[in-house]
Amino acid sequence: MYRRNARSVFLAGLLASTCFAAATDDLLKRGIETLQAGKTTQAVELLRQAVKADPANRDACYTLGVAVFLESYQALNQFRARYGPLLREGQETLRKSLEIDPEFGDAMLYSNLLYRVQADIASNGAEAAQLRARADALIEAARKVRGKGKPGPIPPPPPAPPPPPPPPAR
Repeated sequence: MYRRNARSVFLAGLLASTCFAAATDDLLKRGIETLQAGKTTQAVELLRQAVKADPANRDACYTLGVAVFLESYQALNQFRARYGPLLREGQETLRKSLEIDPEFGDAMLYSNLLYRVQADIASNGAEAAQLRARADALIEAARKVRGKGKPGPIPPPPPAPPPPPPPPAR
């Protein structure tokens, strides 16, 4: 009796692992096909399902990692294309404000921040290092003029919150 139950349990486990493997292989195959079709977002979802179905499947884990890289790289390039010109415009206008008032510390600080964002999305390490060096130089310059220049306009404080409602009548 024990042998028959043990054998049944073993065969059931083998059958279940074969079904999971088939499901993982199907999800992996569909994920790869979707990735090759350029649909990275959908591929990532399929591959996540494959990894969830079989976390020990080397190829599913690898392919999900590749798909996530491709998805994030595409997003980074889209971010560069959309915000690169805006970041450059911000730098240009802050540079003009510093030409008008060379001791305008707030402009230096915001220019520093823009350089750091540009460094974070730079396409190569040398460009990123150069942008960070510019940002660091602006921080030093802002420290030297601290308290000398006229501060930038300060936005008004937000309105006070409304009073709490009265307690309910009894």
